[in-house]
Amino acid sequence: MADADAALVAEISRLEAERGERLVATLRAALHTTLMVGAVLGVAFDVAPPRHDLFRLLPLTAPAVLGLVWGWWWYVHRYPYRRSYGVISVAGDVLSMAVVVAASSIELAPHGANANLLGATPPVLGMFFVLAAAALRQDAALCVFGGALAIVSYAAALILSSSYAALGNVEEGSRFLATAPMWLGRGLILGFATALAALAARNARRTAIAAALASAERAQVVQVFGRWVDPEVAHEALSADGGAEIREVTVLFTDLRGFTALTERMAPDAVLELLNDHYAAIVPVVHEHGGTVNKFIGDAVMATFGAPIRHDDHAARAVRAARAMLRATDVLNEASRRVGKPVLVMGVGVATGPVVLGRLGAANRVEYAVIGDAVNVASRLEGLNKELGTSLLIADSTRAALGDAVTLKAMGEVTLRGKALPVAVFTA
Repeated sequence: MADADAALVAEISRLEAERGERLVATLRAALHTTLMVGAVLGVAFDVAPPRHDLFRLLPLTAPAVLGLVWGWWWYVHRYPYRRSYGVISVAGDVLSMAVVVAASSIELAPHGANANLLGATPPVLGMFFVLAAAALRQDAALCVFGGALAIVSYAAALILSSSYAALGNVEEGSRFLATAPMWLGRGLILGFATALAALAARNARRTAIAAALASAERAQVVQVFGRWVDPEVAHEALSADGGAEIREVTVLFTDLRGFTALTERMAPDAVLELLNDHYAAIVPVVHEHGGTVNKFIGDAVMATFGAPIRHDDHAARAVRAARAMLRATDVLNEASRRVGKPVLVMGVGVATGPVVLGRLGAANRVEYAVIGDAVNVASRLEGLNKELGTSLLIADSTRAALGDAVTLKAMGEVTLRGKALPVAVFTA
C-alpha cells in the first residue's frame, strides 16, 4: 500500500472511531442524566427504600457522576480522537458497572447480591450495550478488550456477591440461575457477543475504507483525466453505465487556419507553447458560458453546450461563447505581436441538433462521445469560414433554436460536404 493510501486509511479509521466515540459519549451522558435525575427525584419524594443508603447517597454523588460523563462528552467533541480515548471509555464503562454490581451486593445484601447472581440487574446486562457501543468505533481490538475486561471484572464482582448472597431465600426453581453452570453459559454468551461485535466492527471499518479508497481513486482519475479533457466529461465518462442518450445540444468547432504551414517554420517546443497559449485563452471562455470541452484535435477544439450539463438556452450560450472566443483570440494576438510571436487566425462553426451521448470505446480505452449530424455540420462550417471570408458560421438549426436571443446576419445557402441539400448559414 502506498504511503498516501496508508495515510488515508489511517485517517478514515480515526474519523470513523471518532464518530462512534462521540455518539457513545452522547448516549452515555443522556442515560446517566436520566438515571440520576430519576434517582434523585425518587429520594426527594421518599420513593427509595429508607434503609438503602446507596440511594440516599445519590444526591451527593449525582453531581460528580454527571460532571464526569458530561466532561468526557465535551472533551471527545473538542479534541481529535485517539485510540486511548476508546480504551478509557470502554474500561470506564465496564469497571463502573462491575463496581455497581459489587457495591449493590454489599449495600443491599442479601437482596442485591441475590439479584446480581441471578443475572437480573441492569449493570450485569449492561455489558452487552458496552459491546455494541464498542462496535460503533469500528475497532475490533477494542471490542475484544471490552469483552475480556468484562469477563474478568464481572467474575470478580460476582464472586464477591456470592459471599453476601442468601440464595436460600430465593425460590428453589430460580436458584439454578445463580449456579456456576449458568454463569459459565452467560460467560460463553458474552464471549460470543464479543466476537460478533468485533467482526461487525472489522467489517464496518473495511467497508468504510473500501468506499473511501474507491472515492479517492475516482477523484484521482478525474483529476488526471480532467487535465486532458473537461472535468465534466471525465465525471460523465466514469459514471456512465455504457448506455446511450439522445439529446439536443449545440456543438462548437474551432480550428486555426494555416497552422500546419506555420508549424513547419517553428521549433516543436515553440509550437506547443503557442497552442497552450491559444487553449488558455479560449477554453475558459467555453466554461464561462456553461459549455464543456469535449476534445482537442490537434489545433482544433470541439465543445458542447447542453451536455453533459443541461441548459435550455444551449444555442445562445454557444453563439455568445464563439464570439467571446474570437475576441479572446484577438487579445492574444495583440500580446503575441508585442513579443514577436506569430498571430493566429481562428474559425468557428456552430450547429444544433439531436446527438447520441454516451461512453464509446473498448474495455481499456473509452471516451465520452457526442455523435450526430450536428457534429459534422459544425465541423464543416468551421472549415467553410476561409471560403466565405468569415470567422464564425452558424447553422440554420442553431438560428432556429436561438429565437430572438442573438441577432444574426444571413450568409445565404451553402452545400456542405456529405449533405445532399443546401444549408442556410449565418454569422454574428
